[in-house]
Formats: sequence, C-alpha cells, structure tokens
Amino acid sequence: MFDEAWFENLEISLDEDKFFDGRIFKLRPSLTDIDFGTSRPLKKLSSTDLRKFSLTALSRPWPAVELATLGYDEAQIRAEKGGNAETVDLIAAKFQKIGKAPITWLSDARKQLKSVVPRAKNGSGLGSVYFVLVEGFSEQNQFYGCYVGQTRTTNLGDFNDNQSARIASHFKGIRASTRVKNRGLEPLWSLNFYTDSLAD
Repeated sequence: MFDEAWFENLEISLDEDKFFDGRIFKLRPSLTDIDFGTSRPLKKLSSTDLRKFSLTALSRPWPAVELATLGYDEAQIRAEKGGNAETVDLIAAKFQKIGKAPITWLSDARKQLKSVVPRAKNGSGLGSVYFVLVEGFSEQNQFYGCYVGQTRTTNLGDFNDNQSARIASHFKGIRASTRVKNRGLEPLWSLNFYTDSLAD
C-alpha cells in the first residue's frame, strides 16, 4: 500500500512558494492509513514493508523526513526487542546518503502531547495549534527545530483543515514566520494530530 504512488498523493506544489527551492507541501495522511493516535503508528507493518516505507519516504523528490523517522523509530524498537537490526542500519544509511537525519526528539514530543493536550470531542474545538519541522540547526542542536503556531482561520482555500491552510500560507509567504518560510521542511502531522481541534 505504501508505494511511491501513495507518497505522491500526499505531495502538492504550492505555486506561491518561491522561498525554499524544490519544497513540496506534505498533506496529512489519512488516519485509516496511519493512526497517529497510537504510540507506534507503523507497528502493523511487516519488517519488509517497514523498510520499504521508510526508504521510499526518503527517496521522494522532497524527502518525507517525519514519516521516515517514524519508520526508523519503529525499526529501533523491534531491534531492541531482539529483532533484526538490519532495517535500522539501512534506514540510517539512507538518511545519511541524502544528507538528512532522523528527528531525534519526535517520539518524546508525541508522548508529551498525548499526555497533556485536551482534544475537543468530535472535532468541535475552534482553534488549532500546529507544528512545522524546520531545518538549519547544528548537530549539537539535533539538526532540526520545531515551529509552533496557532490558528483559528476559516480561510481554508484548497485545504480541508485550518492547520494545512495556515502552514501552507507560511510557505507562500503570507503572514509568515521567516524561519518557516525559508527553512520549513514539512508539517509534523504526527504532532498536529493531537492539536487539530482544541477544547476552549
């Protein structure tokens, strides 16, 4: 299921995004495909499928760093429980080959959000908080940062939710954080899941 066509269906070019050469906007994966509400969203994948998923994520024209990190983290969990460590090594090697790294803090951030955020029932909350992966940090600072914003926008444009619409507007330079406009890699959907509809 998680083949190149699946990844391609989550990718759109924003015509107004002239700030980060080659950037492609990553749409939110369907929860029927990846349930970000679980502690291990890729647990059900076989080792072969997990490897393929992660390597395909990193082979995209604009690599899907968050999804590949989820794959890497799952492979590490399996290896620590006595599973084959080869998948971990292959994913790590692919990250290195393309000049990227896994997001070392992603798992901890997901756990923290899950434990503290009061989600509104049935998507009834008016506001959203959103997270964007930002590059340009040193190895000592774990390579990546995370921009955190909030929105109540109802101007969704071509999108179905206000998180996507607001993050896309940053990429397009509209009321944009300079950091996100120039260095934002992708929305962090595994974090945004917890803050897409917050209780007032």
